[in-house]
Amino acid sequence: MIDLGTFGENVYLIVTPTTYAEEQEGYPIARFVNGAGQMFDEVELLCRDSEDGIGWSIAVDVDRCPDDALNWLAQFVGVTIPDGLTEDDRRLRIKSTDGWKRGTPAALIAAPIPYLTGNKTVVLKERDGSAYRFTVITYRDETPPEDWPVANIISNPSFETNTAGWVTE
Repeated sequence: MIDLGTFGENVYLIVTPTTYAEEQEGYPIARFVNGAGQMFDEVELLCRDSEDGIGWSIAVDVDRCPDDALNWLAQFVGVTIPDGLTEDDRRLRIKSTDGWKRGTPAALIAAPIPYLTGNKTVVLKERDGSAYRFTVITYRDETPPEDWPVANIISNPSFETNTAGWVTE
């Protein structure tokens, strides 16, 4: 028998009266249901009642959301996910930067972390020279130069804060 997935199994149960010769014929109906049902499996997983009894809750929970739906989830809290981040880094970005926390010291510190190596040390100097100026410092040995364009950190062209810049020590 073919693995039909949850959606396919439900459809196959509905058409059971037509499956009397499945084994002898090589499971043609199961193959058809499998082919048509695969595209609905992920939606069925997302909308099915979960352990908390609330359908769709998995799609809006950053810890349980399927990897390929993280970019979709990010838009709800105003987070832009740069290309090339790992699944863990995308989940961390949704939890700790843009969105509701944008502009906070925690968000400014969290923004460069996915691009760093080692201990991922980030130092924020607030009010560095004036009330509207700050400096973000990372360690040179934790900052891969090929992955460190400023555009990855501050991608908003209307960013109004006068930053001192991104430097390495």
